[in-house]
Amino acid sequence: MISRRNQRRLVGWFLLVMIFLCANYFFKEKILSIQVFNKQTPGDFENVANKRNAQNDDVANFAKSPLVKNARSSIVVYNRAPKCGSRSMMYVISELAVRNNFTDYESKNYSARKLEGEELQHQVDKIASLRPPVIYNRHLNFIDFRKYGYKQPIYINLIRDPLSRFVSHYNYMKYGDEVVERKMPEGLKENINDCVMLNHYICRVHLAIYEWIFFCGMENTCNVNTVYREKRFEIIKEHIEKEYLIIGISEEFENSLKLFEILLPEYFTGASDIWKRHNETRSKTATKKHDILTEEAENKMRNVNLVDSYRLYNIVKKKFNQLKEKYGIK
Repeated sequence: MISRRNQRRLVGWFLLVMIFLCANYFFKEKILSIQVFNKQTPGDFENVANKRNAQNDDVANFAKSPLVKNARSSIVVYNRAPKCGSRSMMYVISELAVRNNFTDYESKNYSARKLEGEELQHQVDKIASLRPPVIYNRHLNFIDFRKYGYKQPIYINLIRDPLSRFVSHYNYMKYGDEVVERKMPEGLKENINDCVMLNHYICRVHLAIYEWIFFCGMENTCNVNTVYREKRFEIIKEHIEKEYLIIGISEEFENSLKLFEILLPEYFTGASDIWKRHNETRSKTATKKHDILTEEAENKMRNVNLVDSYRLYNIVKKKFNQLKEKYGIK
């Protein structure tokens, strides 16, 4: 039998040995790390710094690189342009929200797209306070959240061939569709061709550039008029190229969904399958009646009133086609 005194001595010696071994290991590791540090060249530190800077750049400017990492930690804003397939997209998003477990936040405000002052600040705070993963959608002009001290959300949108959109929007405002009943506005009682050929403001300016105002902003420069035409064009062009992860084309809705699935898989995986099983939206969003453009009126719209719209449309379409080619979408 070992006496209690001897047991305490053995435990004491054991603890001393363990302390010695741990200290010896620590000092060896410290010396080794100093040796490695001394062998590093300035280029080694520069490479580490470059890697860190590259990571920061990736996070700060997702628009320059199509693929977004950890998109579920970001707010997605779909500031939908009217008569560009938004109801179809909203249906797909609502179904995907259940499938992919994110929040589909659809604003019920369908009119006030341009905000200012306290109303604008309230809208910014509201969107910025949403908890990801979430897609917020509303008819709303572009907002630069960085000006208000917030992280910029991921922007997405859909656009449509300008002439097709113009005719659709005019007829929708005049006649409505299966979902929206409209009382014909006083200024739209005339035929669409008279509106075009007589240079009425709604056909010459308002509906000619309307969808692109959503890509511009809240500043007065972005108003629907011809005063800031070139400056407004440059702002929209810059936002299209730098601020939007993807802008789909409604004439290629299925290909658009495929690109959304590739670029934002956390949100859009399964979008194509959902759309293939769905055809109800297509009939409900068709306008009840159509005024049809004559060849003369169509040529005037294409070559005069819609010149800026087609310039912007072609910029979007070029980027869209480049993404299709990159990801092998036919």
